[in-house]
Amino acid sequence: MQKPVLVLGSTGRVGRALRAHWPKSVPVLWQTRTPSPDAKTICWDILAGAPPTLPPLAGVVGLAGVTAGPDLAQNSALGLAAAHLNVPVLLASTQAVYGAPIGAVSEASPVAPVTDYGRAKLRWNA
Repeated sequence: MQKPVLVLGSTGRVGRALRAHWPKSVPVLWQTRTPSPDAKTICWDILAGAPPTLPPLAGVVGLAGVTAGPDLAQNSALGLAAAHLNVPVLLASTQAVYGAPIGAVSEASPVAPVTDYGRAKLRWNA
């Protein structure tokens, strides 16, 4: 039996898009902060405490993030919570570190965040 991937931050913009296109052949658990009747969804406020009992996982996709307000430094805590699950983790950051470029960007593009969120994400990934 294939182990599921845990997707943290599944209710955000990227998480919702990922849900819509997740391959049916890959088992998944979606993390939210509110209870859901969906058996594939777990309720876990990542910053409030330990995770619920989880099955063995194949890995974690970390999409959760604080996007506004005074608590942008909490993004580090979110990443560390994923790392503490002791499985491979992909922390997907944001293109906000690139500012407001015209056209496509790549990892080689210069970073120039224009928002507090972009600057916090740049510090988190440094």
